[in-house]
Amino acid sequence: MNEFCLLTHLLSDTQIINSDISDNIISIGCTEDQLIKSLGLSGKYAKIQLIQLLNSYAQAIRVFGLRVQKNQLNQRWFLAKSPEILESIGSNPFQNKPRLGATLMVIITSIMISKSPVDKARILEIRKKQSIEEDLKALAKMNFIIISKSKISLHPNLGYYLDFSNFFSAVEHLSLKSDNQKSSSS
Repeated sequence: MNEFCLLTHLLSDTQIINSDISDNIISIGCTEDQLIKSLGLSGKYAKIQLIQLLNSYAQAIRVFGLRVQKNQLNQRWFLAKSPEILESIGSNPFQNKPRLGATLMVIITSIMISKSPVDKARILEIRKKQSIEEDLKALAKMNFIIISKSKISLHPNLGYYLDFSNFFSAVEHLSLKSDNQKSSSS
């Protein structure tokens, strides 16, 4: 089997993992170590060889509207649809539900700032809403968050739907744009 066929299989392989924290943790793709072992790469340059191979593979599959992406929540590499494909098929899970997107953004930002699960009361305070219980239930059902008593953490499946590096770049861009507008109006 050639390397590209093997990569296609490894990066699209799906497993359901039973967990104490949540039902239905879906694991897609492979970790870096699993890729290196499966591809038979070895030596001190194995990681460099893997990255070069992934880059070549990513260039080859780009024509199909696919890309290689890393889930930052569970460190697994997987095949993802390009943003253009996602846009054309309308696969936005928050379409017509901006309230859920706003709640999730507050949760992600709060968790990243505190570097730990966040309290429901804190999210409610930031969202300035009477209740966020329905939002939290919907996000948990989508396997985007895990609710444990009064604490909220991110579900590993979220990493398959959200490209965290692009997300934080966009947030940083908006922040810089906002700062520039404030300074120019002063």
